[in-house]
Amino acid sequence: MAIACGVLAMPAVAAAISNNFFVLPASPDGSVVYSPRNGLNLEIDDRWFDGAGYRPVRLRFSSVTPATAARRIDVRMSFSDSGRVGDNDLVVTQSGEMPADVTHFEMVLRCPGVVAWSSVAWEVRVGDQLDKSISSPGFVPTQNVASGQGPMLRIATPSNTEDRAETGLLYARQVTSIAVGGRRRQFTERLVCEPMTSWLDYSGAEVVSVELATLRLFAERPEEEVAALRRWLIAGGVLWVENAGVTPSVYTEIESLLGVSRWRMTSTDEVIDEDEPPLPESLLAEDESDQASQQEADEPIERRGDVTPIAEAPGWGYVKIEVDSSVEGDASPFRGVLDSLAASAERDTRGWFAQREAGFGRVLAFNKLPFDVPPQLQMGRSRQVFGAWQNHRWASRHGLEPGSGSAEFGNLMIPDVGLAPVNAFQVLITLFVLVIGPLNYWLLWRRQQLHLLVVTTPLVALVATLGLAAYASVADGFGVKARAHSLTLLDQTSGEAATWGRVSHYVATTPEELPSLPADTAIYPIDPVWEAAFVDPDADLAVTWEGDQQVLRSGWMPSRTAVQHLVVRSHKTGKRLDLVGEGASIRVANRLGAPLELVVVRNDAGEWLMAENIERDGAVVLKPVERLAAMQGFRTMAISRMPSFPAGAGRAVEEALARVGSSNREFRRMQGGMGGATLSENSQSRMLDALTGLDGSRSVDVPPRSYIAVASQSIDTPLGWENVEELDSFHVVVGRW
Repeated sequence: MAIACGVLAMPAVAAAISNNFFVLPASPDGSVVYSPRNGLNLEIDDRWFDGAGYRPVRLRFSSVTPATAARRIDVRMSFSDSGRVGDNDLVVTQSGEMPADVTHFEMVLRCPGVVAWSSVAWEVRVGDQLDKSISSPGFVPTQNVASGQGPMLRIATPSNTEDRAETGLLYARQVTSIAVGGRRRQFTERLVCEPMTSWLDYSGAEVVSVELATLRLFAERPEEEVAALRRWLIAGGVLWVENAGVTPSVYTEIESLLGVSRWRMTSTDEVIDEDEPPLPESLLAEDESDQASQQEADEPIERRGDVTPIAEAPGWGYVKIEVDSSVEGDASPFRGVLDSLAASAERDTRGWFAQREAGFGRVLAFNKLPFDVPPQLQMGRSRQVFGAWQNHRWASRHGLEPGSGSAEFGNLMIPDVGLAPVNAFQVLITLFVLVIGPLNYWLLWRRQQLHLLVVTTPLVALVATLGLAAYASVADGFGVKARAHSLTLLDQTSGEAATWGRVSHYVATTPEELPSLPADTAIYPIDPVWEAAFVDPDADLAVTWEGDQQVLRSGWMPSRTAVQHLVVRSHKTGKRLDLVGEGASIRVANRLGAPLELVVVRNDAGEWLMAENIERDGAVVLKPVERLAAMQGFRTMAISRMPSFPAGAGRAVEEALARVGSSNREFRRMQGGMGGATLSENSQSRMLDALTGLDGSRSVDVPPRSYIAVASQSIDTPLGWENVEELDSFHVVVGRW
């Protein structure tokens, strides 16, 4: 996860590179040189977190004098893990127009981190002509800075300074370490950078950290920069606000500055005396197994409800911890916290930090204390604090790792699509044997034309082969089919939504138009574990940014191949449920863009209402129900639609690798391609588990003026094309109005 540094063997370019900051045309003495063809100088800033997420690559064009007319500039960047000619693992292209009468022009290429590249190349065309002076002569090898400190926590720190970074996007890079529990320390990589304008630019960071004073100054910056930070947060990011103090009024100020006051989708500060119905028997064994594995885990998994609510700051809480005073160690920076804990009945993080949920993400407001944790707070229940931080690492948050396979690929397959036609093959091969053998011989014998066997036998074989191929084509149908499992959090008061979706595609016949996604959407391939373990990765993906769309040009959705992706979207939206009325008399109008199978509403007074089968743009009057009925209606539907492996399937491949891996070096290497993160424990799955109560908390735990809507057609999850046939999809929207 270290910043890449350019190491070149090409003398024409070497003098122009420093820490993956490229300046072309190259100049041996460091002076600014301009292209003889177009009079342009190009700076490329390719420095960012290595690894997952989108990588913002900033390009700055400058000229001595303004041009008399606008100029079209096309940029094509190629990334490779080998640097061999033609081995393009990822190609990103984008066009821009440098206006007339300006001497500086900027572009940002957002490159999905789907491969661990080691070389980069780029071409720049001005008009229709390739400008070789500001293009690379081939792949430029890069070298990661090996820290030797293991995986690092990636922290981005946007600065509020008005000055531009002298060397591009970044101001500084720092590597430090913090104690995170037990005897281990977590190394951190902190990048001080310019404020971003798209939430995708932060997607490679695991934490964004800002001083409270800096956050206050953000109110004076362009709205798109504040929106980028907020949308990254509600899409699952973790924001650390440093030097915030311990005053509850500061906590409410923080949520106001970020605009997340309404982004609390659970009511963990409510006390309900109702008993929670038991889990279905089919899930009891799985739940007990999960609890056992959590007890054995190095970092315990946090449980919702392990917080002390702050009455003066609704939605905020202190995490409950334990103090082991028998443990020796330096705790001088935390002496005040430890003393207050010893004198208080509440054992929690007050005086250290407070936290609140914000959509899929979380805000932590730290007092003026270091992040290092004294040994007295590193044992027992306190380790859940650090387990919670680990849960928000990139791989844990997304449930996958770039370049690694997922053992859960098979539990979201499209029903009866893309499967080998086994039954048809058995019938056809049986008929083929009967026809080509005894029947063919008998008919020709009766006609006394046995010499024609050399003609009829291959003809029958050809007909059988074509019949099998035709059946397979017809059985899979035509066009594009998809199965999606998504969760959308929607704040209707601000008109913003955050969506996580896992989507399986099967392209039977390739449409004329290429698949595309909105520019506010991140997409990450999910590879099957058997492919990652046995096949060398060869991504060969291409993306073109066109206006407000990212066009997926090649490699993403090949024809007649089952593929799967994780899509994360955070954006402005006009979709909503219009709820009119009050109390037990509320009429709902469906403006979510898809028919709804179920709507569960909690009104201002905390009472429950429900409706079923609402057509798109339809309206119905909600019926009052008890919480138990509302909970069971949603819970039953959600549990029955959970991703599950087909009968007889499961983790057979992974188990087989585990059996042979202990004795075979090659198989152990293959196992390294499977990764440790699981989709069933990513942010989307954890939120759904909370809504259904599968995580041990109270189900349908939403605050007043909230609703839960269920649909089988996509509401906010982009599917790539307009006319996609969805099969067995499950979409949930949790909204506040």
